[in-house]
Amino acid sequence: MKTTIQVSTLKAAICAASEKDLRSYLIGVHFHFLHSPERGPRLHIVATDGAMLFAAREQLEYLEGAQTADFSFTLPLAAVKTAVKTKASIITLESLPDGRYLLGDTITAPLDGKFPDYLRVIPKSDAKPSDKPLQFDADLLARAQAALRCYYGTKNGFYRLSHLDGIATMHAGANNAVVVIMPLRDSAYAGHNSDNYQGFMA
Repeated sequence: MKTTIQVSTLKAAICAASEKDLRSYLIGVHFHFLHSPERGPRLHIVATDGAMLFAAREQLEYLEGAQTADFSFTLPLAAVKTAVKTKASIITLESLPDGRYLLGDTITAPLDGKFPDYLRVIPKSDAKPSDKPLQFDADLLARAQAALRCYYGTKNGFYRLSHLDGIATMHAGANNAVVVIMPLRDSAYAGHNSDNYQGFMA
């Protein structure tokens, strides 16, 4: 398998990944390859530290070794950080015979552990806003904005903040990229409303 990825997407994911966690799979960037006759091949790139999550949808075209079955893996954050130190806007991702991956010029092995089911916490794009009071960490909001600025390649872009039941999303009004933000624990957080979930990245 060999394909290309926008460097800006990887840089955006880095903003949301955990720098230190007992769950090693959170200290990485997740690659989810999906194939369906209706939508064709798609690649979701996701990262989370448990408090915020970035997810983006990439155009998926195989340069070599085209696949038809869905698969996923998570690459270490350190390796992704090294790989994106390039002046190019596009980087290649290639599977190697020994089970490792080549991201740009960086060879790395995937992380152990099961990445969280991110689709369960991404709201539908048409989810209704909530009127319940919630408080959010200002640093998380700043990191969410930084992630989207990396993704869209702008230094001062502003994005929509949608306040839903027990959660907020920041996006540009399209379903190609979204940041999900958890509220502060001491706020009026009463759990997720599953009716709002699943569909934003469909």
